[in-house]
Amino acid sequence: MKRKMKRIVKAILCFVLLWAAQSAQGQNTSPELLRREVKIGAQTYGYRVYVPENRNPKKKIPVMLFLHGNGVNGTDNERQVQGIDQIVYKNLKFFNFIIVFP
Repeated sequence: MKRKMKRIVKAILCFVLLWAAQSAQGQNTSPELLRREVKIGAQTYGYRVYVPENRNPKKKIPVMLFLHGNGVNGTDNERQVQGIDQIVYKNLKFFNFIIVFP
């Protein structure tokens, strides 16, 4: 049972990463964290995505999954980016990759 749950969690994370990277393709991006949702069964999960402003849509770039700590979890799609969003905004030139914040 525990092994099956790990597989499910891994599959969900892979799906979210792939979907986030795909949905970020061709969007007019700004230095804000895009709001996204994925529905699995009856449950809807919110997540945020940062896409660099100067990204070339024809060029593939890395995707990073940012796993927040327990102190900033929630269901409002806001708490998981508290604090880290300001670090991203103040250092945009260092973040030349897509970041997914589940």
